[in-house]
Amino acid sequence: MACGERVIGVVLSGCLDDGSAGLWWIKRFGGLAVVQNPDNAAQPEMPGSALQHVDADHVVNLEEMPELLARLVAGNKRPSAPKLGADKAVKETKHVIETTCPDCQGPLSEIREAGLRQYRCLVGHTYSAQSLLQSNSEAQERSLWSAVVKLEESAKLVDLLSPQLPEAVAANLQRQAELKLAQAAKIRKVLQELEPFQLE
Repeated sequence: MACGERVIGVVLSGCLDDGSAGLWWIKRFGGLAVVQNPDNAAQPEMPGSALQHVDADHVVNLEEMPELLARLVAGNKRPSAPKLGADKAVKETKHVIETTCPDCQGPLSEIREAGLRQYRCLVGHTYSAQSLLQSNSEAQERSLWSAVVKLEESAKLVDLLSPQLPEAVAANLQRQAELKLAQAAKIRKVLQELEPFQLE
């Protein structure tokens, strides 16, 4: 925002839709939007998403990118196409959704700005729709592995501490430890069958 028209935003090949919101803000404050031609990209999702949400000033193949950027940096970068305009207020709507942040477990809100939707927690972790689904899938696996570790650790603690306890208590704890190991084995099976969200 502070650099305004001196900023050039570039979105290259990549998965999901990261970069679209950032490029939109660069364009709004007078900067240039440069996007790799999706047909020329190994992973067309990111440039394709950028073109859906932003009126790009330049769409070029990767091999043309260095010469274009050098020319833009050395010359007049102002686009001939109309800009969104930094002086125009963007109405933001926000409402809490019934899910938590995959990174910090805080409440998530859906943020809508001029047709763009993002998902942000109180800490500031921000996601697009696709990156939220991917992060949620990763959080599922982390949580299940954490459960496996804790269950198996509890059984190890019983083995370590039982000799210090009365025989009857130790025997009862051993039965509980066996049950926890069986539960951990079930979760391991779930992990083997767990499939992430398919985003392609």
